[in-house]
Amino acid sequence: DELWQQAQTQGQARIKLTITLGKIAEIEKVEVTNEDLAQAATQEAMMLRKDPTVHVKELSQDRQKLNRLRQDILYDKTLEFIASNAKESVCENEEDKQE
Repeated sequence: DELWQQAQTQGQARIKLTITLGKIAEIEKVEVTNEDLAQAATQEAMMLRKDPTVHVKELSQDRQKLNRLRQDILYDKTLEFIASNAKESVCENEEDKQE
């Protein structure tokens, strides 16, 4: 019962994070390029110890896997965007304090 409750809580947190990242990506116009997809597919192929060309071909034939990869890239790029802006904000605040 406790395990079920914990899984439910984690699932809800994951859903909130997914929705939030999606909204930020939309507002900030974060996009996934074909180059991003190709790079991620190649990295995924290397992790799976598969020929990248074969893996890319498989992905192109499986819309669900391709959409999952595109979504993963979008969330990663959005997190990078957030982290980059947070660092800039911290640096600006530190500069203001020094003046």
